[in-house]
Amino acid sequence: EKAIGDVTPDYLADPKCPARISTSLENLKFIVTLRNPVDRLYSRYWNAEGKKHKRTGRSFEERLIEVPSWTEEGYYDTHLSRYFNYFSREQFLVLFFDDLKARPADFLRSIFEFLDVDAEFTPARRDHVMNAAGAKPLNARSASMYWLHRVARRLGFDKLSSYLDEINTKSVPVMSPETRRQLLENTYAQ
Repeated sequence: EKAIGDVTPDYLADPKCPARISTSLENLKFIVTLRNPVDRLYSRYWNAEGKKHKRTGRSFEERLIEVPSWTEEGYYDTHLSRYFNYFSREQFLVLFFDDLKARPADFLRSIFEFLDVDAEFTPARRDHVMNAAGAKPLNARSASMYWLHRVARRLGFDKLSSYLDEINTKSVPVMSPETRRQLLENTYAQ
């Protein structure tokens, strides 16, 4: 392959990662997609609640108190600054999640151009929402259909997998307006 990569959101907020990466790998390019920190935090909660081994049944507000690191993951300036101590800014492409949702083809093209690969390539699942909180086994309409979609994907039946995932995904409840206001005003207003 001309370019290979790894997708791991946890790397951005982990304070030890920049140093470890800098001693292990060379000639890297980083693609960072930033999401509204409040929306990212709410999605984080529902992704955890959608998995049997992580489900607590506690409210979003309770989990914010129990797991403060989830909130801290949204301090993007702090995390990026750590990386800039080890890598040049030219090695980074910073994008916004809203752009991915609004213009997926343009979003992908900018990534492909940054990586210096074929900018006209269209992935088979370009328009499929990956890792949606409402598609996790305990949040979806059917846990069985979730696992069937996963098997179809592993077997290479991408269209079937995407279809099953799409019809099985359920909307997560809307965040309390008061909680959203408090997070925007007190946590992420900087």
